[in-house]
Amino acid sequence: MENEMDTVQSSPEDLLPREDL
Repeated sequence: MENEMDTVQSSPEDLLPREDL
């Protein structure tokens, strides 16, 4: 849950590459 908030704060596009990694 804490990780989800970190991704949103970073950027919506960051979630895509992060999950790909």
